[in-house]
Amino acid sequence: MFRILKGLVYFAVLAVIALSAYAYLGPMEPARVQVVQPVSLAVAPTEPAVTILSSPPATSGATTNDAP
Repeated sequence: MFRILKGLVYFAVLAVIALSAYAYLGPMEPARVQVVQPVSLAVAPTEPAVTILSSPPATSGATTNDAP
């Protein structure tokens, strides 16, 4: 029984070494294919990013930068 287990461990170690060698030394170059696909962009109507007020908003008279 010990010989079978020892053989399986030996085989597993060899399999890991072989897989690692194939990963590093195997075919690594991808097939190159040029892909050309037209893209149409929908342009939204231009609107200002900030709404400009015609008159400044009403304040209570106090400013936030008043020193005591």
